[in-house]
Amino acid sequence: MTGRSRIAGLVKAKPLLAPVLVAAGALLLASCASGKATSERTTTTAPPTSTTTTSPPTSVPPSPGTSSSAPTLATCASSSLRLAQDQAQSTPGAGESYIAYTLTNAGSTPCSLEGFPTVAFYASGTGGTQGERLPLATRQSGPAPAPVTLDASGAAAFYLVIGNVPVGGVGCTRVGWVSVTPPGSTTALSTASPLAPCGGTVGVTALVLASSLST
Repeated sequence: MTGRSRIAGLVKAKPLLAPVLVAAGALLLASCASGKATSERTTTTAPPTSTTTTSPPTSVPPSPGTSSSAPTLATCASSSLRLAQDQAQSTPGAGESYIAYTLTNAGSTPCSLEGFPTVAFYASGTGGTQGERLPLATRQSGPAPAPVTLDASGAAAFYLVIGNVPVGGVGCTRVGWVSVTPPGSTTALSTASPLAPCGGTVGVTALVLASSLST
């Protein structure tokens, strides 16, 4: 082939190479743009979450309450008590008389009494024994009751308040025996006690220590 022919062949080939070169250039530009975009891409990372560890609350048990109450003594049973009229503490009067009676703890352990005793009156029977019950009423008299602690051989006491003169046309009743049921018991104790209360009603005071007995 001559030189003119080779030049003509190149000229003919040039139009075919141009699109190829253009396409290659476009691919190259796209690749560069993609690399640049990749290098310029910013990765956003969420800030680390701050975790606060809280210790569980300490359970503090409540402080125990204190109790200093003294043990309660048992009520004195009738079987451990002895009833007697106390002549030394009895007080005669013009309009009324205070007749004292004691309940002594014959047991070996302390016990307690509180309240008004229940009192009934009886006539003297044959041979000085207790006879029929007499229709005399009672009423509570004096201060309100308070607990009384009886050690072994300790004594509680109360008064019978009896009228010495007729009241409202009601005369006097001859009594030979007095029956006493201590508070908290259902068993009565009896003692011979000659009385002549007038007016049909007898006052009964609350039990106190015998040593503090007073009108």
